[in-house]
Amino acid sequence: MGLFPASWSRNAGRSAGDVLRQTGQGETAGGGAMTEYRKIGTSVDLAYGLKFEDRLRLIRLSGRSALAEKAANDAPWYVLRVMTGRERAVCDALTECGAEALSPTRKGPKRRRRHKVLPPQDIPLMAGYVLVRFAMSDTAVSALLGFEHVRGVLGGWLSPFALENDRVVRIMQKAGDGRFDWERVSKIVVVAGERVRIGEGMFAGLEADVVTPNSKGKGDVVVEVDMFGQKTPVNLPLAILEKL
Repeated sequence: MGLFPASWSRNAGRSAGDVLRQTGQGETAGGGAMTEYRKIGTSVDLAYGLKFEDRLRLIRLSGRSALAEKAANDAPWYVLRVMTGRERAVCDALTECGAEALSPTRKGPKRRRRHKVLPPQDIPLMAGYVLVRFAMSDTAVSALLGFEHVRGVLGGWLSPFALENDRVVRIMQKAGDGRFDWERVSKIVVVAGERVRIGEGMFAGLEADVVTPNSKGKGDVVVEVDMFGQKTPVNLPLAILEKL
């Protein structure tokens, strides 16, 4: 008898997907969520012999059921950093697993095609970010980081950037009322290097440095926000910025 179980050597050098398909414990079609593991021991046993990154992903997948545990109604929301353009996909995947997830949207700019003006499309309010709420636990946190397109949590899990539930409710209401729309007119003009205050949205109350100037009276502005000891670039509607 060898030092390790036979299943460990059989899995050596294989991907998590290969092992899941062989054991019938996962789904791969259409990027759907993997079937949850009912026993952590099973996933850990399967994980031995895999490449490190696949082993870590396999263990994280086994904890997704923890995300379905509901948080209190007044519990805070956390901000996930995700790949730009994948906000909706991440939000849908989290919701499918039972977590509360939001990706606030707003109306984008008007479009022109062959001399016709097309109605604006919905775009993410905060490109590259998704709001999530769940019953906090080490297992749930680990599972979150295993989702495709998720890069991490804003601020890190030791001191995450959190939003009170009442504030999130107000953000969603204002987004629905068009307060963050691209075409919303603003009277201010900003220049590169100028210091401004963010008046509304997720980062309301924080100060930022303007990166891209805007003198059009509408549209977006790229600013750098000081958070957690470093500057974080964020794309914001001009209409929610305030002069200092």
